Amino acid sequence: MACVPILIGCSTRITSEDGDNPPRICAKCNNASVTKAKSRTWFEAFCIPLFPFTNKKIYRCSICGWEIKQGAGFEPPVAGHPGFAPQQQQGYPPQGYVPNQMPKPPGR
Repeated sequence: MACVPILIGCSTRITSEDGDNPPRICAKCNNASVTKAKSRTWFEAFCIPLFPFTNKKIYRCSICGWEIKQGAGFEPPVAGHPGFAPQQQQGYPPQGYVPNQMPKPPGR
């Protein structure tokens, strides 16, 4: 008797939306790399997509992969708009700043 495996499953494909799509600030990694995209989940048989059964519009970060459904109550802020840039205190260097110092020679 021969055993023939049947391969069925679902795959999700994400495509970027074209048009006026300014970059937005990611809520996870704080980079200006969030864009609008479409997410479609397809039913597959033998690795061939047969038909889509879910469609949704999302915001997706191209760096860390964070995503959220559009219209879910939160909209990532557009990069470059005043008030949404990371704030830094005046007169203090950025966190983790190490001034340029020459290393001391050993034994002196």
